[in-house]
Amino acid sequence: MSHDPLSEDVTDEQLLARIVARDAAALSSLFRRHQAGVYRVAMLMTGSIAAAEDVTQDVFLAVMHDAARFESGRATVLAWLRGIARNHARRKLDRDRRTVQLPDRVDLTEPVAVVHPDPLGELSNALPTAVTDEGATCVPDELNAANEGVPLPVTVAPPI
Repeated sequence: MSHDPLSEDVTDEQLLARIVARDAAALSSLFRRHQAGVYRVAMLMTGSIAAAEDVTQDVFLAVMHDAARFESGRATVLAWLRGIARNHARRKLDRDRRTVQLPDRVDLTEPVAVVHPDPLGELSNALPTAVTDEGATCVPDELNAANEGVPLPVTVAPPI
């Protein structure tokens, strides 16, 4: 691995060839040249400073491992890097969409009930009718009176 300073006249393609050969100075030089453009793409796609920073880091880690996959005839190095950024940003957005964001600050001075005191009672009061494929039908009063205090089995019909 060579750590000599790289001049500005070294092309991006030459830097990638040196990165394939595990040249840390070449990776550093490529990062300095194109970090802003990669970050800009990530920021525009994610709308988050933290996510854009993560994506930018992931892009250059990918370059470090996969620089040999670059095909010089297909695109410029900058276009290739921005494509990697776009793909990483999409993956990050997909992952983030599947998670629930917690609030930054939680007020722990007031107790918060996680479970309602009587969820079955609330359910039976909130749903006085049974929903079937044919429509809504009333639950007979004698069924409600006969099962006073006994939880009724509840079947929820799938949405139409």
